[in-house]
Amino acid sequence: MHLLRKALWGTGRLSIALCVLGGVLVFAIILSPRVWLAEPVEPMPPTLEHVLLAESAAQAVTVGDLAQARRQIEEALTQNPGHAPALLLQACMALEEGNSQAVEAALVRLRAFAPGRLEASLLTRVLAHRTRAPAMGWRRAFLLAWTELGRPSFLDSTLLVPEVELPATSDFMPEVVEARPTSAPVRLALVLAMPTLTEEDARWLVEQLPALEDPALVQAASVRLLVNELSPSLGTKARAAVRRRLAQLVEASPDVVQPRLLLLWAEAPEWDLLSQEEMEALEAIAALPRWKDTSFMQTFLAVRARLKEGGIPNPGTNALGVARMANNFWGVIVLAQRAEVTRSYLLPGARHRLGRILWSIGSLLQQDSMVLVRNTGLQLMSQGAADMGDEAERERADKVLEEALDMLRGADDAALERWPLPSLWEEVAEARARDEWAHWREFANMPHGPDGGGLPGSP
Repeated sequence: MHLLRKALWGTGRLSIALCVLGGVLVFAIILSPRVWLAEPVEPMPPTLEHVLLAESAAQAVTVGDLAQARRQIEEALTQNPGHAPALLLQACMALEEGNSQAVEAALVRLRAFAPGRLEASLLTRVLAHRTRAPAMGWRRAFLLAWTELGRPSFLDSTLLVPEVELPATSDFMPEVVEARPTSAPVRLALVLAMPTLTEEDARWLVEQLPALEDPALVQAASVRLLVNELSPSLGTKARAAVRRRLAQLVEASPDVVQPRLLLLWAEAPEWDLLSQEEMEALEAIAALPRWKDTSFMQTFLAVRARLKEGGIPNPGTNALGVARMANNFWGVIVLAQRAEVTRSYLLPGARHRLGRILWSIGSLLQQDSMVLVRNTGLQLMSQGAADMGDEAERERADKVLEEALDMLRGADDAALERWPLPSLWEEVAEARARDEWAHWREFANMPHGPDGGGLPGSP
C-alpha cells in the first residue's frame, strides 16, 4: 500500500516520463549483447522457517485470523526466541487486545534482542498514552508517540518486514456469499470493494445499476464495470447500462463535473488523443461551477456499515477504496493521460484551447480533499498554464504541487500501513475519508500547511 500510495501521488508528467524511460530500457535490453550471454546466478538461500511463520502471521492479522496469527508467532518464537519481527508483532497484537502486561513483556524481549530500536520506543509510548487516556483513539496515540520521538522514518524498518498488505475483500467473498445469504445492499458493498469482478457479479451489478439512487454508488458501480475486463457480450451490455444511468445522473446534476466526465469516458473508452467532439464536450464541462455533489464521508460510512454487516474484517480500509472510486479518481486519471497524448500531437501555438480546459477543470479538482484528485488538479493547472504560455502561473501551480508532495513525503515516514495494528488502520481510514488532506497535513506536522488555494480560477 505504501508503494501504491506513492504511485498515486505521482504526477501525470512523471507517469509519462516513466513510460518513456521504460520503453528506452526495453529497447536497450533487446539490443544489448549481454541478453544473449548466460551469466552465473547466485542461488538464493532458502528462507528460514521462523521467518516464513512470522510473515504468515502478519498476513493472518490483516484478514482477521488472530488465532492463527498467535499460533504462528508462538511457533516462530519457539524456533527462534530472538526473532525481532515476531516479537514486534506479538507486542502489537497484545496492544490491540489491551493486555498491558503482555505488551510490556514482549517489548522487554524485543529490546533485549534488538536494542536501541525506535519501534519498541514508539509502542511503549502508544501504550502509555492509551493507558493514561483510554478514550484516546489509536490514530491520536500513534501520532503523539511518533511526534515525541522526533517523527523518525520507519519506511525501511526491518522489524516491520514484511510490508503489511491490507486485505482484499475478495479474500472473504466465498465465505461471506456462499456460507450465508446477504442482502442486496451488503452484496453491493462487497462487489464494489472487490479488486476484480467475476462475470456473475458483473452481471448482477449491471442489473442493479438502473435502480441505484445514491449518485456516489452509481459512479462507483460505473467505474467498477468500465475498468474490469469482461467478456465481449457482457462488456457491451455493461457499457450501455452505464451510459444510460450516467446520462440520467447528468440530467439530475446540471452543474456538476463528476458525472459528465465519467459519461464522456464511458462513451469513448479508448485512451487516445481527444477528438474535436470530446474537446467541445470538455469545454462545456470545464465551464461548470462544481466538481461534485456527493459526500466522501457519507459514502465511506454507508459502505463501511454494509461491509461490517457482511463480516469483513477491517471494513474501513475497504470502504475507503469504494469511496475513492465514487469520487471518480479514474475519470481524473483518464483526463490527465489523454490530455498528455493530445498535447504530443499539437504544436505549442495550438495548445491554448487544451490549456484553458485543463486549467479550469484543475481549478475545481485542487479544491478536493482527496489527495490524488487535488494533486492531479494542480498538475492539470500547471500543464494548462504551460499550454497557454503563462509561465508565471505554471510556476505558481508547480510550487504549490511541490509543497504538497513534500508534505506527503514527510507524513509517509510514519509508515502507518506497515504497523500490524488493525485498529490504527481503521481510524486512519476514517480520518482520510473525513478529510484526507487534513489527515496527512497533521502527520506532516503542518497544521497550516499547503492547502492548494490561492490559485485563481483563470490565469
